[in-house]
Amino acid sequence: MHAESPQRLLEILADPKSRAIIASVADERKSVSEIADDCDMPLSTSYRRMDTLVESGIVEDALRMKNAGRHEKEYVLRSKEISTGFTVDDTLDIRFSFDATEEEYEDEKVLRVSVPRYLELGEVGRSD
Repeated sequence: MHAESPQRLLEILADPKSRAIIASVADERKSVSEIADDCDMPLSTSYRRMDTLVESGIVEDALRMKNAGRHEKEYVLRSKEISTGFTVDDTLDIRFSFDATEEEYEDEKVLRVSVPRYLELGEVGRSD
């Protein structure tokens, strides 16, 4: 995967259409027209999102050879789980992950955020 900044990767993963495409190509190679049909989105939108996903290194492309001589690109996910993170003030590590194969939420894929345990317990800024 290219060295995308955490912010750019989060922008891509925050987009529901990009997440739908990622899920669509998680298990099998597909052309953009197959992805557009699978995700119920316009072909032009699928092409734009796919360009972004390939440039970021999340998805890879290859040439699909056809007998009729007309070849087309096909796309597949490079890794089933995409994650990134960053550190705030050299003390706070925040991680984001997205599992393209997770079936827990059928209608929409989930972007998970993990934070240090003390933030979960509400201990930030406590003075006792």
